[in-house]
Amino acid sequence: MSVPTAAVASLSSMRDIVVANGSAPTDVEMRAGFLHGNGGVIYVSFDSSVDAEREQWWLEVLADVDAVIEPEFAIVPVGSERSQLTIYQLSTHSTPSGSAGVYVGPSATIWEDGRVERTSEARLELAQSATSHSIRFAESEEAGWKSVAYHELGHALALEHSHETDDGDADSVIDTNTTVMSYVQVVDADGSPAFTWLDEQALVHIHGAESGATATPVEGQLVADYGPFDLTQTWKTPSLAVEFDGGDIVAEPDTGTVVKHLVLTRYDGYVGSEATVFLDWDFSADLFWGYQTDIPEWYQDVLLSDPFPSQVVFAAGQATAVVELTIVGDERVEGDEWLEVTPREARTPGYFQVFPSDTLRLVISETLELPTLDPIADLIVLADGTESVVPLTGITAGSGAVIEIAASSSDPSLVSAPVAGAVSPDGTGSLVLNPAGGSPGGTTITVTVTNGGLDDTLATVTDNASVQESFSVTVLEVLPDQTPSLPLAQDVMGRLYVATTPVLVDGQQAEVSIAGWQAIGAEQTAAGNFLRVRAGREVRLIADETWAITGLFASLSNVASNELPRASRGRNHAVEISVVAGGYAIAGFSETNPTLTVYRGTTFTFAVDAVGHALHLQETSGGYTPATTYTAGVTNAGSEAAVIVWTIAADAPDQLYYQSESDPLFWGQIIVADLPAA
Repeated sequence: MSVPTAAVASLSSMRDIVVANGSAPTDVEMRAGFLHGNGGVIYVSFDSSVDAEREQWWLEVLADVDAVIEPEFAIVPVGSERSQLTIYQLSTHSTPSGSAGVYVGPSATIWEDGRVERTSEARLELAQSATSHSIRFAESEEAGWKSVAYHELGHALALEHSHETDDGDADSVIDTNTTVMSYVQVVDADGSPAFTWLDEQALVHIHGAESGATATPVEGQLVADYGPFDLTQTWKTPSLAVEFDGGDIVAEPDTGTVVKHLVLTRYDGYVGSEATVFLDWDFSADLFWGYQTDIPEWYQDVLLSDPFPSQVVFAAGQATAVVELTIVGDERVEGDEWLEVTPREARTPGYFQVFPSDTLRLVISETLELPTLDPIADLIVLADGTESVVPLTGITAGSGAVIEIAASSSDPSLVSAPVAGAVSPDGTGSLVLNPAGGSPGGTTITVTVTNGGLDDTLATVTDNASVQESFSVTVLEVLPDQTPSLPLAQDVMGRLYVATTPVLVDGQQAEVSIAGWQAIGAEQTAAGNFLRVRAGREVRLIADETWAITGLFASLSNVASNELPRASRGRNHAVEISVVAGGYAIAGFSETNPTLTVYRGTTFTFAVDAVGHALHLQETSGGYTPATTYTAGVTNAGSEAAVIVWTIAADAPDQLYYQSESDPLFWGQIIVADLPAA
């Protein structure tokens, strides 16, 4: 809430400044000329000239006042005998009197016995120019319009201009930050077009304070029932900050160019509208500038944008604007040069509450050397609370010997502010990251190395020089309910990782759900890498050492993987295969159709007792397919009651299937691996 702009003897005497007819209108005066409670309700009508948007704005204004004073506002049709006020929206720029709005009181007859008979209804008219008051509210037309609406509604509720002298309590000093009834218009301090604390005191004095009790209208609908309303919106004019990023001094390179930025930032206010800042430039006598659209000439020191940056225009919603200056390298010894820029308000009243009018000087130094820092690779980390240490290399101080390393995170909720360690004599250091547990996401870490400038003192920041390197950190969420395995994780897009290594399927990064199968674990065994997935049953997918999976089979209906015992290798040890309900039973494993792991260069003997389900080896799943049967090194393939001997060749594929000739549901996966060491 705004504060008073002029001291007065007491709050009550200050309140009376905006109360019509002295300290308080009489009951007869209220009934004859102002809005008043009729059975606890003030009845208001909207003329058809009020469009839907303006009607909504009016409802918000009335609801705001409704929460301050005891009478309720209700909306009734135009022409209702209970209506005390009709609200109009004029199509003209101004009212007939030339103002943005006007309250026209009713005509009334006051009888000797105190009866009041109104002979005409009160009118409240707002013209199109009401939005011009947006200049006090960060260019918001809604706020400017509402400020006029509150002012005219104040008249209807028995408030007067603070400068009016007819009742002996005028004050021509206080402005619109103290009362909306003032004609001394200034940029609004809090961005609210509503009644100020002084106005509310006067209204409560006249109408009584809201008690919480709700009166019932005889006709129409309470304004409160049109809600809910957002009455917290403000349009505070923002303040402006202007600075050269990285300090007010820049080292002139020997060759090439470096870029320096003049950064203008709108803060502490509403930035939903455009704003303009004028920039006045000055250059030292020996500094030559040109345009960035030109090819740099040997004698030029600074290149500026074309057209010349004499102003900066903030777009609606834009908080930060940047003017880029290109510093051109030169091996000639010329001494330090400078340029100056002075911000200037583009209008009166200005676009900003706080405006930095001081001149900024940028020194282009031949003797200052920037610190250095090598680029830093992007990083992937798990959101499990484990610290990550990032090495820093190529650190030098440039000019002087004093340096400072700082780091920031663009999203501290994912990775809190990193901690930089000490710098070793060999120019290396480290950065400690602390990912928060929980959700995945991404953040940018910016590392800044700063030296003490020409005086080699960090405390005198204006001549400090700095260099920055940024890198991205992808934070992965560790998946819950995993089978014992290496950690599986996902990024914010749902893409799958084993620890921090992406899982690829046929060259594309896999998601947590692979062809309808949920990833549940990852294994690293002597036989290789395997990704476990589940869709009712489990299957192991073969992955290479980089967790890439190729040739993903079309149907994943296999069960858990089982390694055939080493004792089962050779012709003298037969693996029994029989038929049970729902599939093959193999080697005594408890589940049907188990996934088998076998090894190249070995021989397995299968004793098949599967009448009606001739057993084949094939390269595809999903039912018996003669064209894809695999017979290399296999004797008695396709038997339902025989001994099948399979000598596994060195070039056997990584993945095969056993399949019933008659039933597509009788099948399983065979993983073919190189023989591990004993």
